[in-house]
Amino acid sequence: MSLKLPLTLLALMIGQATYAKNYMALMGGGGEPTGDKTIFDDEIKGVSFFLKNNNWSPTVSYNGGHKNTEGILKPLQSKMSSPITRFTANNYEKIISEYEQKIKSGQITRGDQVVLYIASHGAINAGKDTTHKISTSGEKAQDLIHLTGSKLVSLDRLKNLSQLAQSKGIKLGIIDMSCHSGSTQVLANSNTCVISSTGPNHFAWGGTPTTFAAQFSRNMKKGQSLEDVFISANKVKSDVSFPMISSPAGKAIQTKIYKEISPFLFDTRSEITTAKMKSYFEQEYAKNQCLIIDKNYDKLMSFVDEMDTIVKYQDFNQLRSMIDEYYDLQKGLRNSLKTQKAPALTQKQTFCTTIFNKKQCVTHSMSNIAAMDFSKSSYFLQSQLKMSRPPTTIDIQGQLDLLKQMEQSRIKFFKDYPQLANTTVTFKDLNIKDKTRRLSKGISEEFQKAYPNVYNNIAVEKRTQPNPCRDIKL
Repeated sequence: MSLKLPLTLLALMIGQATYAKNYMALMGGGGEPTGDKTIFDDEIKGVSFFLKNNNWSPTVSYNGGHKNTEGILKPLQSKMSSPITRFTANNYEKIISEYEQKIKSGQITRGDQVVLYIASHGAINAGKDTTHKISTSGEKAQDLIHLTGSKLVSLDRLKNLSQLAQSKGIKLGIIDMSCHSGSTQVLANSNTCVISSTGPNHFAWGGTPTTFAAQFSRNMKKGQSLEDVFISANKVKSDVSFPMISSPAGKAIQTKIYKEISPFLFDTRSEITTAKMKSYFEQEYAKNQCLIIDKNYDKLMSFVDEMDTIVKYQDFNQLRSMIDEYYDLQKGLRNSLKTQKAPALTQKQTFCTTIFNKKQCVTHSMSNIAAMDFSKSSYFLQSQLKMSRPPTTIDIQGQLDLLKQMEQSRIKFFKDYPQLANTTVTFKDLNIKDKTRRLSKGISEEFQKAYPNVYNNIAVEKRTQPNPCRDIKL
C-alpha cells in the first residue's frame, strides 16, 4: 500500500524544503592599529571564501582603513544587496535591527537560518554586561583586557534577536571569535547556537592560520553543521585557548571543567599575558585561599581520570605530570603575590639629590625597589657618562646618586626583613616565563587530543536534548 499526498500539499512541502533561506553577517575588525592588515585576516579569508561560494545572503560591516583586509572582503560585494560598511556602533545597530524587522515581517521565517560571525577585539566582562563588549572601527585598543582607547559596543544587544528567533522557530548562530568570548554563551537557547573562541577569562588568539578562529573559518563547508565545524577546528588548533559551544555536550564539559582548568591555561610570555595572569591570581587568591588552588587541582585530576576511562589510546600520565608541575608553580606564585602585599613592601620611600642646584626627588615603594636591576641600570648610566659632556654629565651623576641611595636602602631593608628577600621572582623571572608557557601549551594540547572523544561520549548521552548547533547547517 502506498501513501499518495495531494499535489498541493506535496508542492508546499517541496517549496519549504527548497526555499529555506540563509543569512550571514560578518562583523568586527575593530580596535586595530593603522596598517594594511589586521590580526583577523586569516580567519576572515575563510568566511569570505565560504560566503562567495555558497548560497548564503551576506551582510558585511567590517573594519575600515586596512587595505589588505578590505581586499579580502571585496569579492563579496557582488553577492550583496548593500555596500560593505565600516564596523561602527551605528552600523552594528542597523544590522541587528534589520534582522529583527525581517523576522517580525515574515521575510525571515520558520526554518530559515541566520548566522552572526564576529571577529574583533573583545573585552573581559567588567560586571556591567550580561555578555561582554567588542571593539568597533576607528580607534586602537590600548589595553587588550579592557580595550581602553577603543570605541565599544555590547553583545547584550543580541539578546532580543536570540529571543525573537526562538519565538519564531528561526535557527540563529552566534559565532564570537573575540577575546573573553565565553561570556557570550549566555545568549544560547533552544534555537540559538553560540560558539566562542575561548572562555570568559582568557584571550583568544589571532594573526596566524593555526588558531581556533582561523581553523574554524577554514573548515566552514557546505553541509557541515556548526557543531561539526567546531569539533574539526578544535582538533587542529594550536593556540592556548578554551573554545566553547552551547550544545548539550559542550555545556556539560564547560560547566564541569572550565573553572578548574582556567589557571592552568595562563602564561607569562609577554607583558600582556603576565598582566592577565597576575590579575586572575590576585582576584582568585587575594585572601590567601590556598584551598581554592587545592580544590581546582583535585577536580581537574578527577576529570583527567574520567577522560582516561573514555579515551583508550591516549596516555594521560604526561598530562598529570604537567598539571602537578604547574600546581606547584601556582602555589609559589600565590605565596609570592601575598608576600608582595606585605605592609613593609607597600610603604613608599623618597630619595633626593641635587642637580644644577635644584633638589630632584623620586618616590618608590619598596616592592618596586626590590624588583630593580641595579647592576644593569648602573652599567647603562656609567656607559652614558663616559660618552657625555657637561651639562649632561651632571644630570647622569645625579641619576647615579639616586640609584646608589635606592640600592643601599634595599640592602638595609632585606637585612631588617630577611623573610621578604624572594619578592622579585614572581612573574618576571625568565625561568617562570618559560615554565608557564611550556606547561600551559602542553596542558592545552593534551586536553585537545582527548576533547573530541569525550565530547562525542557525552553527546550520545544527551542526544535527545535540543541542539541548534547540530541543526544549523552551512
